[in-house]
Amino acid sequence: MMYVKSKTKDMITNQLDLEKTVSDTISKMTEIVARTMGPGGRPVLIEREGLPNLVTKDGVTVIKHLGLPNAAQNIILDTCKEISLNTARDAGDGTTTAIVLANAIVHYGKEFMANKPKYNPQRFTREMQDCYTKVIIPYLKETAEPVKNDEDLRRVALISANGDEDVARVVVDAVVAAGEDGHVLIQEDQGGGMRVETHLLIY
Repeated sequence: MMYVKSKTKDMITNQLDLEKTVSDTISKMTEIVARTMGPGGRPVLIEREGLPNLVTKDGVTVIKHLGLPNAAQNIILDTCKEISLNTARDAGDGTTTAIVLANAIVHYGKEFMANKPKYNPQRFTREMQDCYTKVIIPYLKETAEPVKNDEDLRRVALISANGDEDVARVVVDAVVAAGEDGHVLIQEDQGGGMRVETHLLIY
């Protein structure tokens, strides 16, 4: 068996140092990403290697490009990115909100555990999961309003597009063209403007 030398790594063994690193990292991440939230959000300038700089207020795009020089913070940052990427994959929106909520859970969860030293962290996690499955999800399903027509769809798209009417219109056109069983694929074009192309796949 060939010996492979391990790469240099930062290791944190002190619990207080680890808690502070996690808290500081997600707080820093939230501070940047939260600025893009909602129609009144602010754009972020992103430097991209081999590509032109990008100005955007799309939360998931900002999150994907975040990086920190400290190795320990960077691995925590990459772990936190999964929160937003999973939200984007499952819901299609709400990536910034997911990070803001995660930061609040970490902050107030840490405060809660500090005030209850005998409270088991695993119990806290289980109760949070129970709250999610037994309270939050049923409430969302009960209060959700179904999209009944193209105008409802346009309003949803307009929120996700930060009030950009052109983007919202193209999104609606693409979703309507794809139908319930179709797929929407987004591709960046070299030219300007936006357009919708439809393709019929026969299996």
